[in-house]
Amino acid sequence: MNMANQHDEQGFVLVGALLVLLLLVLIGISATTSTTLELQIAGAERIRRETFYQADAGSEVGVRLLEENLACMVESGGFTSNVIGTITINDLVFSENIAADPGLTPTTVIHATYASGSGDTDLTVSRTTAAAIAPEGSAMRQVTGYEHKGAGAGGGSGFYFRYNVYSRHQGTQDSEAMIHVRWRHVVGLELDTCRY
Repeated sequence: MNMANQHDEQGFVLVGALLVLLLLVLIGISATTSTTLELQIAGAERIRRETFYQADAGSEVGVRLLEENLACMVESGGFTSNVIGTITINDLVFSENIAADPGLTPTTVIHATYASGSGDTDLTVSRTTAAAIAPEGSAMRQVTGYEHKGAGAGGGSGFYFRYNVYSRHQGTQDSEAMIHVRWRHVVGLELDTCRY
């Protein structure tokens, strides 16, 4: 009888080994799928972050170009060239654009293509309001005079313009980011020279 029991159990080792092997294969497939998914998520996050940073950099460029354009308006009536490096400017006096409706975004006035090939950035600049800084003798007026912004308590009235700067970057794999910056330019604080 012992011989009969030994013959019946000989296939059990093979079936057990196949079950353990199947379990290890399933664990390997699961780990590979999980790793692949994590890599795709990390790649999408990297692209989203790069697109956001490009749009943010575009808003900084837009503010700088706005200040440059205001300096050129004082000196020569606007930019003299519509191409500055890789930046194409559609409107040489864009600092004079006034938004008819503050809720609407006006047409694109600056198009920047970066040499890195990471997509295009469109900048839109529009003036929304103009206002006096503060009445004479007020503490705010005295502070702005002390900081050399606008006018002091005895130096006439201060005045500023508010601008909306929109930066929209179209990145790789259909990623897109938009940044909106509200910028206040104090009249009389233009840059010294027009470089463009």
